[in-house]
Order: sequence, then C-alpha cells, then structure tokens
Amino acid sequence: MTVSERAAGALWGLFAGDALAMPVHWYYGGPDQIRDDFGGKLLSGFQRSVHPYPDSIMQLSNTGGGGRGSDEGDVVGGIILHDKKEYWRRGGQFHYHHTLDAGENTLEASLVQVLLRSFKDTGRFSADDFRQRYIDFMTTPGSHNDTYASTCHRMFFQKWRAGINPKECPDNDGHNVDTIDGLVLPSVAALLAFVQGHGVSAATASALEALAVTRSSQVLPEFVRAVVHMLDQVLHGLPLDKAAAKTAMEAYGSDLAESVRKRGKTDPVVACYIGGSFPALLHFAYKYADFDAWDALLASANAGGENVHRNEVLGVLLGAAQGRKGLKTKEEGLKHFQELDELIDTTLGQASLRRSSDL
Repeated sequence: MTVSERAAGALWGLFAGDALAMPVHWYYGGPDQIRDDFGGKLLSGFQRSVHPYPDSIMQLSNTGGGGRGSDEGDVVGGIILHDKKEYWRRGGQFHYHHTLDAGENTLEASLVQVLLRSFKDTGRFSADDFRQRYIDFMTTPGSHNDTYASTCHRMFFQKWRAGINPKECPDNDGHNVDTIDGLVLPSVAALLAFVQGHGVSAATASALEALAVTRSSQVLPEFVRAVVHMLDQVLHGLPLDKAAAKTAMEAYGSDLAESVRKRGKTDPVVACYIGGSFPALLHFAYKYADFDAWDALLASANAGGENVHRNEVLGVLLGAAQGRKGLKTKEEGLKHFQELDELIDTTLGQASLRRSSDL
C-alpha cells in the first residue's frame, strides 16, 4: 500500500471507530452494562445511545466552564452547543451523545473534519487557520449535532467570550484536560504531514501545534510524540503489535505481550485520563492488531469506559496498518459517508500533490 492508501484507511478508521463507540461512551460497567442497555447483546454495528442514562456525568457538569459544577452558566447553550443545554440539566439523565443518530460522529471527530478542510484549503497544517475555523465552527448554531463538549472546549470558550486573545484561550483545570481526546487532532495533523512526505520531526511539530490550539498541557506532549512515532512506524510497514510493544517498552519499560497475556480474555475499562487511557490504547493496539480493523474497533467499543476517543486514535493506527479494507465496507454505514468520502479524497489528494511537487 502507498502512504496515501494507508492514510485513507487511518481516517476512515477514526470516523468509524468514533461512531461505533459513541452510544456506549463512558460505560464504566463494561460489557455487562452494555448488554443491560442493549437487549442483552454487545454492539455489532452503528447504534444510537439509550435514554434514560442515569450514570451520565453530563447532568453534573459545569455549563459555564470546565469540569463539574452548576448548570447555571451559559457557555453551553449561549456560546457553543446552542440548542443542547437542556440535555445538561440536573436530573436529566441524558447520554453524552443523546442527539446523535446511529453512525453519526461526535464533536471531536467533527473537529477532525474542520482540520481536514483547513488543510485542504491551505495546503498545510496552519494553526492560525485551524484556530479560526475551530472558533467559527463551535460558535455557529447547527454546525454539528453532538450533545457534549469536553472540558477543554468549555474552558476555551469561557475565556474567548471574555475577550481574551484566542491564542491565550487554551486552558487546563489540572484534571480533565490531560486526557486521551487530546491525542486525536495531533494524530491527524501528523498523518497529513507524513502524506506530504515530511519526516518525524516535522510531523511531531505539526501535531504539537494542533494540540495547543484547543488545550494547554504540559503532560500530553510526550504522549503525542509517542503516537507520532508509532504512526510513522506503521505507515512504513511495521506491524501494529510490534509498534505498540516497542512503545510500551520505551515508555514504561514493560513487556506488553506479557501484560496482555496476564489479562486473559478481559480488556481494560479505563477513564479518559491519559495515565490510564494510553496504556489501554497500547493494549488494544497489540491484542487486536491481527483482527480486521472493524472487529478490533468493535472490541474496543464493547469494552466500555473511555472508548470513543481511544477508538479514534486506535482507528488511525489500525487503518494505517491495514488500509481501508480492514473496515470491510462497514464505514459506508456512517451517517455522513458521502460527505466524508469527498473530504478524505480531496484532502489526501491535496497532500499527495504537495508531496509530488516537493520531491
């Protein structure tokens, strides 16, 4: 496969993995809780979330900024998520993605589309261009259909509304920002740099710039670097399980094969915090590397916990390893498949053209 073919698989893996896990996002009861809510069965394809969902932390979250807190604030409802505040009310018991249809993508995956459009139009990753598009997208009613926005986005727009320079709006509450969703946009920025023919250093620089557009973190850059190195290895043909094992040894000095073996048939159920979610990402990348990407993403989705953003990054890695064929055409069930198909094709075409002209 060419790098462009692998990159197409990576992007389709991201969007498919996101939508697969969406209805069971943050199911900390794992597979048993999923069976309880979905007719005694695990997910087998794209589905909607259930209602009511009593375990939703969204009904305890701060609508005026990051983390938990009052539902009196109007960042949610007034600045972003314009018609979604009713789903954040106390006692509402709405799932985080209550308003999404089966096969529809969450906010972070929608922001990947914003990044792709920015790249397509500018011919490179531009933090300034992406930042302005991010602001326009988030503050425009009807630009997306998701119910939830994570802490980093709520904190950004809390500051933006106060008139702070957008470059200074990324923030960190010390708890809910150093999370695995912070790896999603950087992985895509790096992927596009690789398609253009850039090396690891340039791809890492683009990834770190992408990270800094939406959040401030001193913790996440080392994990961004690790993902970029994994992606580079897989794009150049190293099997995903070997790349994951190599990363685990370098990052933790641990034998990933032995760790997976000791767990037996069980998979980790983890929260979003990067300290637990990154080792879980490596677990799934290693254990399911030889599965078709669709089946591997289903396994990760059905594990529960923070599975949506893990699936986005895992989808990038699986797709880079297998190309699009690993999804077995199941990605065509995505709600916005035609729009995504055109966007992925034109964006990668732009990147490949730039690569050809530079060589």
